[in-house]
Amino acid sequence: MLQMQDLFLEAKHRYSVHDLYKDPPALLFVLESPHKEELKHGVPVAGSSGRSMTKFLLNENVPFGLRLKEHPSLLEKMGIVNVCPFPMQRSAINDEEWKQNNSSFLEHVEKIRTSASISFKDKERAVLHNILLQDFKERLKTAASNETTIVPCGKFAGRYVSLANKEQTYSVLEGVPHPSYNSWGRERYQEVLMQVKKLLK
Repeated sequence: MLQMQDLFLEAKHRYSVHDLYKDPPALLFVLESPHKEELKHGVPVAGSSGRSMTKFLLNENVPFGLRLKEHPSLLEKMGIVNVCPFPMQRSAINDEEWKQNNSSFLEHVEKIRTSASISFKDKERAVLHNILLQDFKERLKTAASNETTIVPCGKFAGRYVSLANKEQTYSVLEGVPHPSYNSWGRERYQEVLMQVKKLLK
């Protein structure tokens, strides 16, 4: 347990991308984890997925995290939190020595990322899942208030928001897809995405 906790904290210290919000905003987007562009810029959703979000929400061609960082007035309405503060894909981390030394830990992280389950038979994986959930719950309590609507983007974020919401009641808008692969431009998601837009007015 202690080793897994230590590894989680080390990964968080080395490769964390901080959540982006001012005070508890009206709308809080929850996504999975940072990747290469997020590590590069130091903000969430700073790549192509973020560009899809900004295009839909603000009709601009700038990654969402960068747009919010550059225009603090937007943070009064919107914020971003990742479930996991560091990358859940080892390909995002460019420190080959650290990846090699912590290969087993990263394998557990990646298995949690791709699993559709919320319970794990593997004991170490189950411990890591609980550490991740507790870390997310603590950050969510700071980022959201009773007046915040939480928008989990994608199934992974949806699972963890659901688990975090068992102990504290948040308003949650479900069914919003992850913004990768231009999913926010697809017809099948327009109804729920228009609800997101209405919440911004």
